[in-house]
Amino acid sequence: MFQAMTKLKQKMTDQLTLGGYSTQTQKYYLRHVAALAKHYGRSPDKISLDEIHAYLAQRLRKPKCSEATLSQILNALKFFYDRVLHWPTQDLERLRPKRKYAKRRPDILSVKDIERLLRWEGFTPKYRAFFMTIFGAGLRISEACRLKISDVKGESNLLRIEQGKGKKDRYTILFPILLDELRAYWRVYRPEQWLFPSAGSGKGPFHPRIAQIHFQKACRALKLPKGSCVHTLRHCFATYCLEQGVILPTVKEWLGHSDLETTCHYLHYVRPDIKNLKSPLDLIDLTPIKGK
Repeated sequence: MFQAMTKLKQKMTDQLTLGGYSTQTQKYYLRHVAALAKHYGRSPDKISLDEIHAYLAQRLRKPKCSEATLSQILNALKFFYDRVLHWPTQDLERLRPKRKYAKRRPDILSVKDIERLLRWEGFTPKYRAFFMTIFGAGLRISEACRLKISDVKGESNLLRIEQGKGKKDRYTILFPILLDELRAYWRVYRPEQWLFPSAGSGKGPFHPRIAQIHFQKACRALKLPKGSCVHTLRHCFATYCLEQGVILPTVKEWLGHSDLETTCHYLHYVRPDIKNLKSPLDLIDLTPIKGK
């Protein structure tokens, strides 16, 4: 079994690499296939379709199995059985178990909470600049970690995201206040290639896990709402931009979404300025008609 697994793992790794999948996605896909093999105690090419279906149903019964987790497991198995073992596609389409999911919306922090977070005395200038960049430009944590000095386009107020999710390059907004913060940070740390180099050697990019640990430490110290994570800052960026009147297609481009429908989810959080909001009745002449 071990030899067969090694060969299949290498073949799957080759197919993932040829398909342009990120290192992170490759790691998760290989892990899910290995978990299936471990569950049945034999090589995945010896596992039947009914057994795979039973395995997925069992995973569904676990309370912490979210829709995103199940989709990732399913995509990993479909990739393996399609691209490595070449099973019929119509068989693989039957794998998804039927289940109703509660639709969850992302957590959003108040402006006051974000202000407390970015001013927290436990952050070094590096961490403050890092989290300010995610919030101020709407980045994913992996994108912020891999920013280079050359990606900061101060003269045009743009921040270049190289090979973001989906292997796509894009530009997002670089507001002057964030540019000033990054310049102040650079004067202290003088990074050479990576804008936020690793905490160890400093030769590689910053590690997302380290950033998450420091963020959670701040959340506990400040007693921020449960469920807050680094990605929450990106959600807040999208919501606040829409509240300021930035149009949806522009926010979509800044966030790097492939589909406008994904960006539309943030409309649920947009809070209009109630005090200055005019009623539709204000558009109508309600003066009583004479003689009535």
